[in-house]
Amino acid sequence: MSKAEKEPAEGEAAAAKPKKNIMGLLLPILISAVVASAAAGGVSFFIAKKLISEMAPAGEAGHEGDKKKEEEHKGPTIYVPMEPPFVVNIDDNGTSRFLQVAVQMSTHDPKGAEEIKGAEPRIRNDVLMLFSQQKIEELSSPDGKEKLRVAVLAAVQKILEEELGKPTVEGVYFTSFVIQ
Repeated sequence: MSKAEKEPAEGEAAAAKPKKNIMGLLLPILISAVVASAAAGGVSFFIAKKLISEMAPAGEAGHEGDKKKEEEHKGPTIYVPMEPPFVVNIDDNGTSRFLQVAVQMSTHDPKGAEEIKGAEPRIRNDVLMLFSQQKIEELSSPDGKEKLRVAVLAAVQKILEEELGKPTVEGVYFTSFVIQ
């Protein structure tokens, strides 16, 4: 074999060797990326699961709570607006300010919507009293609004529990919130 015939074979080996090195470098990088993605996904899953379980009302966490929740929430969500919007005076360090809040309540029980309307005078009274006790500083933050929303839900559920024997309302939503 001549020297010229050996060189292309060595050249081919040299050309093949860098490709092998590139694959040798890419493979660990790809494996690392897949492992890192899987780890991030796993961590995200467990964090989300923990947050959801912490946000679930007491007694509804776990498999039995899920079944109970499914039984209670059959059918579409029905929203019941409280018309007209609530308007109250709020004292702001000696200055009178106004709070206007449009409220909607949700239920999955078709009869529940009628029951909410039937108890509306008492609901409006208690919610107006609750709104008028608020402080401007608290209502200016999202946390303050959320605390107020939860307090309104609890007050409405208490009224419906006393009048009907069941809370009916599952959610309260502020669809407009104006402080002037």
